[in-house]
Amino acid sequence: MLERLAALRPGALQGLVRPERRDLEESEKILRSIVNALRSSGVRFSYDPRVSDMYSGALILDYGVADELKEHAKRVSEAIEAGGYETVITVDPHTTLTLMSYRQLVGLKVNVVNYLELVRPLKRVRLTATVHDSCIYARDLNLWGKARELLKGSGVSVVEPRNYGPKTFCCGGPVESLSPGLANAIAKRRVAELREAADVAITMCPICLSNLRRAGGNVIDLSVVIGGDAEGQ
Repeated sequence: MLERLAALRPGALQGLVRPERRDLEESEKILRSIVNALRSSGVRFSYDPRVSDMYSGALILDYGVADELKEHAKRVSEAIEAGGYETVITVDPHTTLTLMSYRQLVGLKVNVVNYLELVRPLKRVRLTATVHDSCIYARDLNLWGKARELLKGSGVSVVEPRNYGPKTFCCGGPVESLSPGLANAIAKRRVAELREAADVAITMCPICLSNLRRAGGNVIDLSVVIGGDAEGQ
């Protein structure tokens, strides 16, 4: 097992997952919704592919491969700082937490801010839904309340599941690359909990979205609800 984890070098991670076309199209839709929400909220930002397209190293952090993480963190941090940026806006919980960890790991000096902290709702929808909180958003970043604020500002009637906020139940996604069967079992249990609350579930994490859907959940991303077209209404 240690040999497998040690082999997870940044360059090798690109081949770990091969998304289908429909998943790529939805990812682009989510990103467009986030961009729309940021711009409409008066946030000025730029997209630099030399920095923005670099992998954060989140999976390396999860697996605790310390030497590889520090090496990768140094490359990413140097690229960010070379661009002269004061702030990096992140669009998912794993990247947010990973880049924040770079401050202590390699001395990253720029601010790291998640988009949820910067946007406002853009439209009103008629939707009753429950919320699946990402473990990182809820426990590490304490942004689960902000998600409710944005959804309720968009007119969503939120019905809480049995486990939410800091006591949220994992989607199972982080363990998928090592044990797909276990990941699916965890996801199915979580989907059952969400269905007890409402037919539609909203999440803010691409890993949660993908894993819960594969387990049969009717799940949509928060950014599409507040800044794009809400499906499943």
